[in-house]
Formats: sequence, C-alpha cells, structure tokens
Amino acid sequence: MNILRQVLQEVETSNEGQCTVSASQEDCEVPPPVQEDPPPADEVTVAATSTQTEKKCQVDIRPPQRTRRIQVSMTNVKPVKTLSTGVQCSSLSDGVPLRVAAGLAPQPVPPQLEESDSDEDDSGDHDPDYDPLDQTEDVEDHHHGSYTLRSNAPPEEERQFLVSESCLASILGKCDLCEEPCEPVVQFTRGTMIGTVSTCTNGHTTQWESQKCHHGMPWSNLLLAGSMVFSGINTAKCLRLFRHLRVPTISASTFNRIQSAYVVPAALFTWYFHQVELLNQYEGRTLSLGGDARCDSPGFSAKFGSYTLMDLETGKVVDFQLVQSNEVAGSTHMELEGLKRGLQRLEDAGLHFQTLVTDRHGMVKKFMRTEHHDKKHYFDVWHMAKGISKKLEANAKKRDCGDIRLWTKSSVNHCYWVATFSGDNGEMKEQKLTSLVEHVPKNMTTVNMTSWMKIDSG
Repeated sequence: MNILRQVLQEVETSNEGQCTVSASQEDCEVPPPVQEDPPPADEVTVAATSTQTEKKCQVDIRPPQRTRRIQVSMTNVKPVKTLSTGVQCSSLSDGVPLRVAAGLAPQPVPPQLEESDSDEDDSGDHDPDYDPLDQTEDVEDHHHGSYTLRSNAPPEEERQFLVSESCLASILGKCDLCEEPCEPVVQFTRGTMIGTVSTCTNGHTTQWESQKCHHGMPWSNLLLAGSMVFSGINTAKCLRLFRHLRVPTISASTFNRIQSAYVVPAALFTWYFHQVELLNQYEGRTLSLGGDARCDSPGFSAKFGSYTLMDLETGKVVDFQLVQSNEVAGSTHMELEGLKRGLQRLEDAGLHFQTLVTDRHGMVKKFMRTEHHDKKHYFDVWHMAKGISKKLEANAKKRDCGDIRLWTKSSVNHCYWVATFSGDNGEMKEQKLTSLVEHVPKNMTTVNMTSWMKIDSG
C-alpha cells in the first residue's frame, strides 16, 4: 500500500506529462491525463524500473546472458604453454635484415646491453591514473634520436620518407654550381620514382632522381609490392590510399607483374631454405604433430584450402600444403588431401610421427583409423568445446529452453577439465564427460553453477 501511495503522489505531481520510462534516463512526452482525479488503484501498473500511466509493462527480471570467451585457470598444475599457430612475416618490422632472414648472410650477434641500476617507470604502467587514450599522438611518432643519412646503404635497408612538394622545391630550387635560383621541373614519373631537371639563370642544368634503380626498375616499386604482400593488406585499398594522399605509386598491373616475377619466388625460396634447415634439425626424432585446414571462403564453395602441420613441442610449422578444389572430388576433400601431402613430405624427409592432433573431420578420422592405425590420433579440445558450446547455444534459443544458456560456460570448463586430468584413458574421459548431466538438477535456480567444479577438481 505504501508503494501504491507513492505512485499516486508521483502521478499527481507530474509536470505536463513528462515522465521517465527507463533506467537509462530517456525522456518521453506523454499526453496529459483526461481526468483530474487520480486513477483507481486497479488501473495502475507498477514496473520494476519505471512508472507509467494507462500502459501495461511486462518485465523479465532474469539478467541477460551473453556468450563470452572462456579462459581456464588451473592453479594446481604447471602453467600451460600456449602456442600461436598463425604465421606472419615480420622481417620488415623486427629489425632483421632481409639478407639474414633469407639465409644469405649469417646472423649477427647482438651487443650486450649494460644493466641499469635505476628503477624507472617505462610508460606509466604502475600509475593508477595512467590512461593511454589521453595521449593525443603516438609515442612512436616522435624519434628524438639523431639519424645519419647514408649514401651507400643497401636498398633493402634504406629508410623511406615522405617529402612534401614545397620542401622538395626548396631543396632543388638552388643551383649547386653557382647557387643561383633555378626552377625545378618534374620530367618523368615511374611508379614511386620521380626525375627532375633544374635550370638556373646562368644556364646550368641539373638532373635529379628520387631513388636508385635495379635494371631500370625503381627499388621502391619492388619494396612497396613486397610490403603489401608480406603485410596481407588489400592491394586496391593500399593503392587507393596513396592516390588520396597524392603520392605517386605503382598501378595494379605493375604490382601483379612484380609479385609474379620477384615477390612470390623470393618468398618460396626463403620458405624452402628454412624448411630444409628445420627438417635437418628434426632428423632422428619422433614428432608430435598438430594439423588443421583453412579455406579461402566458408561453406561448400571454397576454391583453395591450405593445410598446416605444426610440431607441438617447439611450436614451429614444419610443412603446409595448398590444395585446389578441382584437384580432388570437391571442396570437402581438400583437408584430407592436404594432410596426405604433408605427411608424405615429412616421410620423404625421413621423419616419422607418433601423435597427431586434429579436429573431428570424418575423412581424417577414417584415414587415421585405416592407414595409420598404429599412431595416436587425438581431437583438439578447443574444437570439442566449440562444438559443445554451439549445440547448447542452438538449443537455448528454443522455446522454454533459455536456462540451458546458463550452463554453457560450465560445460565448456568441464570439457577442458576432462581433457587435462584424464591422461590417455579414453574410458575415463567418457565417464567424466557424461557425468555432467548428473550435476544438472530439476530446479536449476537453487544450485550454485560453479560449486560442482570445485568438488570434482578436488
């Protein structure tokens, strides 16, 4: 009754129909009530978060659930070593010369840095009030250290700079012989390279080119095409960026020609060189491999598929195969064909494997069961947990099944727990995995969702 009186008082003191409709403080205009007296008590609807007149409101008091990523923390075991399976060429940004990365020059020994006794904060990480968004410009945009320009630097180690037209005109606007003013004129443009001719009042002519050439091809054209391939950027967007910036650049046809003639052969040469070196190091060892495929597009219309084999002990990629869909019966057969080619490549190099970890691909399971029955074949726990999560999420969308979503995170954690503490005992894994249904009571709202994890883990 006290709540009802408060509601009636708020209705009487409302200012020309202005009301608050939600906890987010959104204002709305409601037409003034027709009758001056407060409405009867049976016509007033009281909501959990708002007060309205002549409107009914239905509130779901159950908190919304979201699908979140799962991070498992097991404090009673050794730290789990995580490995990144992504391969990215970083020789252009990590300071390693291209000749060293390609195996054409020995790896230089880095100089030992002197240890400093002063404990200085790096970038304010220990400051609780530090906010990186407060910086208007990136720290990497300012290099206060001096840099000596080199005239004999190798082309692949040279630094590239953007110079505006006005600054370039001020440099070339004076004759080197008589120091008289001259007018520089851009004579030709060849991709990223320009050539100028400057003639002073005394008739002296000076020619200048912005960069060196390799058999008539500017070096920056080659480096730009290689940078676009190695970084994985979209070619059309990158060239459009330079056009908007009004920077002379190469065309799409020139990029394709340089890519086919220089970039792809150089990448293949570097890959084969490091692969042979890696396989020679693995000679005489029994490997534990992990393999998976990725296609250029999802679904059953993929044209290309690559299969990657990685050594799980060192985290290094030992081989990858590219398969085209017209080489096999269909796009669904590309994963099995890539695995066969990868294993054959390792067998030709004299290497053998004892354990293989893959996803639950049906053709791969049959291939390992029939052709390599003496090897151990495991399913990746991440794929298993992903499948369980997707099935629970799909069933949670059905009518009167929303409570299933509350058990998604616990079910995924249970799957990781089974894979971690069961070893190679398949029967025990099955029993532990199916024991999950024993933890689900009839009235799920009265049970702590994580208490059973502590009981089983003990």
